[in-house]
Amino acid sequence: MRAARHHGNGKPLRLETVADPKPGAGAVVVRVLATFVSPSMKAILADSGGYPMPPVPFVPGMSMTCAARR
Repeated sequence: MRAARHHGNGKPLRLETVADPKPGAGAVVVRVLATFVSPSMKAILADSGGYPMPPVPFVPGMSMTCAARR
């Protein structure tokens, strides 16, 4: 899949090819055709401002998981 990856504060996101995510037990993967980076996320990525950040590079939003329950 293609993903906008963060490589460090103040650096622009880079569009890169990454492995498709694999769902865990009780979770699903949802195909996203298009999305955007909100202005607030751009501000957070420009300078973390005290927000905890995962190690770089990372895909904003991929560190969060949603489980689908039946």
